[in-house]
Amino acid sequence: MINYIFSVPIGEYNLNNHPDLEKLLNITNFPESNQKISIIKGGNSSFPTKKNILNFPELKELKKTIQECIINYCDHLNLKFPVLDNNWFNILKKEGKVFPHQHNGSVISGAFYPLLEENSCNLIFHSPLNTFFQSFLSMDEKESKITNNLFKVPIKQNFLYLFPSTLMHETEKNKSNKRIVVSFNTKYDLY
Repeated sequence: MINYIFSVPIGEYNLNNHPDLEKLLNITNFPESNQKISIIKGGNSSFPTKKNILNFPELKELKKTIQECIINYCDHLNLKFPVLDNNWFNILKKEGKVFPHQHNGSVISGAFYPLLEENSCNLIFHSPLNTFFQSFLSMDEKESKITNNLFKVPIKQNFLYLFPSTLMHETEKNKSNKRIVVSFNTKYDLY
């Protein structure tokens, strides 16, 4: 008998009819979106400006909804509820890519996709066990459910994805003209 004892929970939440979607897309056209960061090639980010997009007054309902999703996710996992912390948006252009990274210092991280043109790239997660199993696979061995190093999430427009912040992730090369994601971290409110 084989028991699988470790699994990684990825939350998926449909925010398709949220009333703040149009406002969010308008805000992502601000000049702050022209910043460059090292983990993105062929795109821009609001991250270096340290402007928390979800703190814009016109997005207060979206921020509240995302916090409710975080609570739901943590409730399913029997975790204490963290609160939204820093947040930003990234815009990938054609042939753009986000390189592998993780969100150290955060508990749960998230990605919300308000704009995915046709052929937008997917989100890719790296297995937290990959260094162990991959070192024992020979070049000609077929990967299995356990030894697979990468998991591709076929993301959907207006969907929110939540995941442990320590999980390494990246994107494929973007094939659309424009792809927008709002990303965020969480922390425990100790006060």
